Amino acid sequence: MKPLIRKILKEETEKSKINSVVELIKTLFDDVVVNIEVSELYGKPYINVDIKTDDPAANIETWYCHKIKEKVLEYTGDEFILQPFWSADRLRGKNADAFIDVNKKYYDDEEKPINESVNEVEKNLNMIKQILSTISWDGLCEIWVDYNKDDGEYEIRSKTTNRNREFDEELSFLDRTLRSMGLSVFVFAPWFVENCDDEVEFLN
Repeated sequence: MKPLIRKILKEETEKSKINSVVELIKTLFDDVVVNIEVSELYGKPYINVDIKTDDPAANIETWYCHKIKEKVLEYTGDEFILQPFWSADRLRGKNADAFIDVNKKYYDDEEKPINESVNEVEKNLNMIKQILSTISWDGLCEIWVDYNKDDGEYEIRSKTTNRNREFDEELSFLDRTLRSMGLSVFVFAPWFVENCDDEVEFLN
């Protein structure tokens, strides 16, 4: 199967490649995949995979995202690179043939899909935390997110020992990136400390 897929991907057009990868995902993960839609994100194909699973793990969507990425890479012989749209590689502008996201779908007692997530805020918080966990800027002590239910905004705060302009530019890029995902965010100016162990107080 693998050599055939590699040959097909080398010969097909970009649109056909995406279709082949979608079919590959459906085949390899037919026990959980219920729907796949392809759109565009940051000028590249965006593969959105809906899954149905009883696994209660909080990181199940992230796990499947990486698992699909690894399997596609394996079966295409490195001919097709998928990147989770929130990954550090995506933020750093590294090459990807397409972006991917996985969403766990919930169903009612009659097995009808529930359109909205059981807890959209919690899901967004987990996604933002996943992005923040990949950040390792020079001088950064800590960066985190809280949800302000009064304003409906995801507030991002940080503390750093670095006072140079590059840190502000990185935060500005993070702000633009999250807003491009349709999230309402407010990125606070960093709190400067002498040592990372220093405690700080933030005012809303």
